[in-house]
Amino acid sequence: MLICRIGAKRCGHFTTASEAVSIGQDFSKAHKDLYWRTLKDERIIPFVAFAISYGSNEMVYDAFVLFTHCAQVQEFPIHLLANLTSVANKRSTNLEVSHESLPRNGHRLSLESSLDMATLYEIPSQNGSSFSNIEELLEQMKKGTNMNDLHKNREMELEKLITLKEQALSQSEHMRITKRDRNSSEVENLRLLLHDLENKNTGRDEEKDGRRHEFLKIDFESKYRELEQEKKQLTDENDKERDLHAVLRKRFDDITQKFDLATTTIFEKQMEIEKVTKDALEATQLSERTHAALEQTKKNCWKLIIL
Repeated sequence: MLICRIGAKRCGHFTTASEAVSIGQDFSKAHKDLYWRTLKDERIIPFVAFAISYGSNEMVYDAFVLFTHCAQVQEFPIHLLANLTSVANKRSTNLEVSHESLPRNGHRLSLESSLDMATLYEIPSQNGSSFSNIEELLEQMKKGTNMNDLHKNREMELEKLITLKEQALSQSEHMRITKRDRNSSEVENLRLLLHDLENKNTGRDEEKDGRRHEFLKIDFESKYRELEQEKKQLTDENDKERDLHAVLRKRFDDITQKFDLATTTIFEKQMEIEKVTKDALEATQLSERTHAALEQTKKNCWKLIIL
């Protein structure tokens, strides 16, 4: 939608409201792909530059919105847009100055007039030719005049920078050689001083090593005595535990033997009880049978007496 409005303004006519709304409401994938491909096209750069430089408030707003979309494209040449906008602004300033110098009976333009861009195209210049800013911008973009000037200025700056760096390196080399000759004796003195310090440090290191060895020896002997005492204590404790274990083992054997004897005695007594119980049962049965026989004999005797 923004591209259509800016392009229509560039061509001298406007799209209708219904067309703009229909374009803006088309959110299909094909339209989105076409839109993003259009943003990658460098041919829209002059239109955006023209809209920013010469457009109305609404057109400038649309141009900046379109620029925010273009900035999302990695390949978009922002520097080219900046160059074209700068050239257009300078061109606009020159045109305003030239139009202010026209006579009153001519086509004098006021800086405060709010002419439409289509009307601005129809205003003739001093020589009678039509106003063609965009065509000149396109020609300058094709010829690469501004880019060449920028490259030349950049090359001149780089050459000056290289010259300054070469001078600085030359001065640094001269100072380095001077300091090297001047400091050779100082370096030798420092070397001797360093050697003396190393010897002193070596003696101090040996003394420190001797003290450290003596300290370690004393510490080792102290720890060795402590370990011997701990070893003796552990040996005594082991002997006591061994004696206690022997006593407990003997008591355990005695208890086991007594338990086995008691178990055997209980088993024998249980067998005797079972035998006595069996004999008593048999005696009871025999007594019952004897009693029954006596009763039967009594009955038989009474029968004989009655007879």
